[in-house]
Amino acid sequence: SSEGQSVTECFLCYLCDAAGSGKTSLLRAFLKKPFSEIYEPTSKMMSAVNAVDIEGSEKYLVLQEFGSKYEAETH
Repeated sequence: SSEGQSVTECFLCYLCDAAGSGKTSLLRAFLKKPFSEIYEPTSKMMSAVNAVDIEGSEKYLVLQEFGSKYEAETH
């Protein structure tokens, strides 16, 4: 990078699994939201962005839900 400019690293991670497997619960935990014991089927793809510390450096991690119900939306 040029002097005076900072580089922001961002990683995209797809959460892939069957309906009811816990993808939304994992997204909620990543955002430090409370766990819900009540199952509600997800009606649309969800994503979450949060800063994570990797070896003392701040990076951004984007988690994107990807289930069989949404495959057509990603092509």
